[in-house]
Amino acid sequence: MIHKSAYGVLLALATLVACAGTSVARQTGATVSLRGARLADALQVFVDRTGRSVAYDPGLVRGLLSYCVTADPDPDRMLACILEGTGLEYFRRASGTYVVGPTLQLPAEYGLIAGRIVDRATDAPLPGAHVLLADAGRGAAADPGGRFAIDRLLPGRYGITITHVGYRAWHDSLTVEPSGRTSVTAWLGQDALSVAPVTVEADLLASDPWLASTEGPREESRIGVLSIADRLAYRSGIT
Repeated sequence: MIHKSAYGVLLALATLVACAGTSVARQTGATVSLRGARLADALQVFVDRTGRSVAYDPGLVRGLLSYCVTADPDPDRMLACILEGTGLEYFRRASGTYVVGPTLQLPAEYGLIAGRIVDRATDAPLPGAHVLLADAGRGAAADPGGRFAIDRLLPGRYGITITHVGYRAWHDSLTVEPSGRTSVTAWLGQDALSVAPVTVEADLLASDPWLASTEGPREESRIGVLSIADRLAYRSGIT
């Protein structure tokens, strides 16, 4: 017999019906072959095959489908197969009745990423290097020893980017395990800075009468005879 209940409170008896249009295959012996069957129908098949009682809230199974093919006659394993992928689980009461309800959500088991950032050529630590986990919106800065750590990360895969002034950015992808520590060492290569040369055009002197002329008694009487380089320095205020 199958019962519909909310949190174990039995409300009504279900009717054994072979509904047209469902994908419940004909069952033989203890074999169960469900290919997209309504979960309510699948639970009825379980009752038929095992003779066990099941209690559940009709609202929880509405719209859910079961995909289970098994020849295992064990009731626990058969019911687990029927519920797989539905987000529901079961427990068995002392009376032997199976009660189906939402899967218990356990607290997340956080992990962490820790590592060291060093110069590729010298193996020297790079304090102050920046670490970014874009997928988690988290980051950190390396300590004086080049070490860093980012904790309380949900299990999964994270892209990591490490940057430091004068070095090429370092990229990788790391996996965080539940309650695990993922360690990494990042070797950063120096990034050669190219600076465009500074050119002094010759016509600069010609365009400035004061710089181009060697005459000017009043100026020379005040600052002495100056070379072109001296005049440039004097004109620009460089001492």
